[in-house]
Amino acid sequence: MPNSTAKDAESEVVQPRRTRPRDRRGQILRTAGEVFAEKGFHSSSLADIAGRVGISPAALYRHFSNKQHLLTETVRAGIDTTYERVAAAEDPLAVLMELSLEFRGVPRLWQLEIRNLPEPERREMFVHVRAIVDLIAQAVSARRPDISVEDARFLAWVIASIAESPSFHNVQLPKDRFIPLLTAVIESVLAIPFSSQDHGAPARTVLGPALDDLQPERLIVAAAELFNTRGYDAVGIEDIGAAVGISGPAIYHHFASKGDLLNEIIGRNDQWIGHYISRACAEGNSAEESLALLTQYFLAFVARSPAIAGTALSEARHLPDDQAKRYRRVHRAGVLRWARLIQAASPDTPEDEARVRVQAFTTVVIDAARNPGLVSRADFQAILARIGTAIVMTQP
Repeated sequence: MPNSTAKDAESEVVQPRRTRPRDRRGQILRTAGEVFAEKGFHSSSLADIAGRVGISPAALYRHFSNKQHLLTETVRAGIDTTYERVAAAEDPLAVLMELSLEFRGVPRLWQLEIRNLPEPERREMFVHVRAIVDLIAQAVSARRPDISVEDARFLAWVIASIAESPSFHNVQLPKDRFIPLLTAVIESVLAIPFSSQDHGAPARTVLGPALDDLQPERLIVAAAELFNTRGYDAVGIEDIGAAVGISGPAIYHHFASKGDLLNEIIGRNDQWIGHYISRACAEGNSAEESLALLTQYFLAFVARSPAIAGTALSEARHLPDDQAKRYRRVHRAGVLRWARLIQAASPDTPEDEARVRVQAFTTVVIDAARNPGLVSRADFQAILARIGTAIVMTQP
């Protein structure tokens, strides 16, 4: 009898049922975005993503047919959410700043991984991104009815880059400081004057990396062009060799590996930026003048060598650990030198806020140099120089 009672009691215990989360697909997309942004498309696996979600790869395949399908849907979800939120907002620019922190890291994913999508999907995503820029341009035109549609669109791309810039650095600020700072940066950019006299204005001449007859230099330039447009993982030694008219293995006479080429490119970028900071500080008669010179020097460098600057911004994560640590150390030192120059010109500016400004400006310039529609303008550098001064001297 006692045994029978025990069995009855056991039979009355209701075992908890394991239920699938209602938004499993959304959870996978969010996690995939984090993994792709952190490791890159080629270095990520569905097993990585499934493991972080806490499911098996087989369970992930119930929602996505393969890794490229997952990347497509991850990028589409982020872009569509941004469009919907900005389109529905009374103040699109304010919402854009909120999104820049809420989805910090996601714009980096769009920019770097969209090139890994199949051509039809890539064209579709570019159309959607341009639709977001159109919304920003409408908001700019409402604020600046005195400028042309073309100029409003130029500022819209710049504002989109400012919103994107937190994705490319790790400066941590409380939200109640970060958003007002980004908002102040955008307000200063919106206030810049446009003038027909800017068209055809001569750019400041500075030294910078250039193609010459030396084979190693030709390889560095060719590799930078390929890494900047296709991404490091998508470029092989044979591709680099073909770009300069030699066989892939012949590269090993000059560089031990593709990684050594990447390290050389990023090292060149750091050397030239360090040179321009030192030159601006030496030539300027005040902190303000040195900042203006540095803005012009950086612009001229990126305009002359956009592939080197773009590769340093987007491909440094592929360096081996020891080289990556050196790069982060050197890069941080360069940003700090620039930030301290801002502090010398504006002593009340906290160092972390000065660093955010530097990162915003460099992201704007490198993004603009990659945009054919902006680079083709005769006043490209003149406008960006004015924008750069506004960004680095912004007071919240």
